[in-house]
Amino acid sequence: MLRLPEHSGEFIRMKGGWGPYHRWCEKMGIAQFNNYTEELVRLPKKVMKKVGRNEPCPCGSGKKSKKCCR
Repeated sequence: MLRLPEHSGEFIRMKGGWGPYHRWCEKMGIAQFNNYTEELVRLPKKVMKKVGRNEPCPCGSGKKSKKCCR
């Protein structure tokens, strides 16, 4: 099975094996396992726009960001 270079065999054993490791990578948005080609493909990093202090909070509460999730 395939793993990302920064993850050791011990890390994969800690996650519970190859299947749980691949699901963990997908859940964390790090990589996606392609069943057709049987490859673990790294996903591009998401670039988040920085939220200003007086802008509405991105969680959707309607409060200002400085009073909600910070």
